[in-house]
Amino acid sequence: MPEVPSSTSIGPALRMSPHQASAEQVQPPSDAELKRIDSYWRTANYLAAGMIYLQDNPLLRPGA
Repeated sequence: MPEVPSSTSIGPALRMSPHQASAEQVQPPSDAELKRIDSYWRTANYLAAGMIYLQDNPLLRPGA
């Protein structure tokens, strides 16, 4: 992992690779983070379903 300049304001846990972090340093996601992850997941699934629907729509094929 490249060296991080000491003038940056990131915490020491962010300077480690994920394999170096101990169990005490890893925090479970907060309720706000879980809500954002869930929202992202639902949006991605909604867009994927829309793309599948439009891909099978015969009205959008050339010459239809």
